[in-house]
Amino acid sequence: MLLAVNPGSNSVSIFGISWEDPTQLTLLGSPAGTNGDFPVTIGVSESLGIACVGHSGVLSGVSCASYSSEGLGAFDALRSIPLGQTNPPTGPANGISDVFFTEDSSTLVVVVKGDGTSAHPGFIALYPVVGGKVSYSNSETHPAGTAVMFGSANIPGTNNIFVSDATFGAVILSLSDLSNPLALTNITDQKATCWAVTSSVTGTGFVDDVVVSQLTEIDLSTGAIVAEVNNGNGNQGMVDMRAVGGRIYALSPGNGTIPAAVTVFDISGGRGTAKSIQNFPVAGADKNAEGLAWV
Repeated sequence: MLLAVNPGSNSVSIFGISWEDPTQLTLLGSPAGTNGDFPVTIGVSESLGIACVGHSGVLSGVSCASYSSEGLGAFDALRSIPLGQTNPPTGPANGISDVFFTEDSSTLVVVVKGDGTSAHPGFIALYPVVGGKVSYSNSETHPAGTAVMFGSANIPGTNNIFVSDATFGAVILSLSDLSNPLALTNITDQKATCWAVTSSVTGTGFVDDVVVSQLTEIDLSTGAIVAEVNNGNGNQGMVDMRAVGGRIYALSPGNGTIPAAVTVFDISGGRGTAKSIQNFPVAGADKNAEGLAWV
């Protein structure tokens, strides 16, 4: 199944995906209103059968609904996270960047971007799951040294998360003590580090840059840079990406002149072996291409 947010109608839709032809999608049930403004990100727990959506507009915050092969249930009331935003939001900063469940689905993690100022420093909100439902009570913590937290991922087998920061690189955080980062990674040649993934093949994390066409591999224990891969294909940076087996698939949005494309990196050799092996232009996609999913 595929879940998709629609900021224009403040709704979420769920689709069935054909096994024979993954480009064939079938709407399951009806689109469901999310009770917030400008939904931008969605996190899913398969074990709970719950999908939660983050909103970055005037009515900002998180709402959740049940889902199944029959479609979406009704979204619950918004867990408000006031941002002082507009509709549509102004810029990518000062917004909700990521919503995801911990590996054991015991907690919903919400990453809120700051804008580099003391007025909006950014923080991580944790919502415990109680009785199979996401609580309305949360804790909000600003990790020291962060400014514009963006992409994030669980670090498998730990209570830690891997988070990119557009102002300097990436940070490793423990959910037990979010105030004090376990490691900060300064990527000196970065411009705007955005999306983040972890790979079970390499045991490392990867971040990309929306301005510079570069993939950076990072040690998930120390935060040390393992390798930097500049794919040399002339793309306009990279946005969303996925680690699948021995490959990383990264989307370059293009800029109206340079076409949108998916760059494929081979990481099958393990830690420190990442290399660009394919750059595939996406026909019909333009400079607004942003999301990427593996089906």
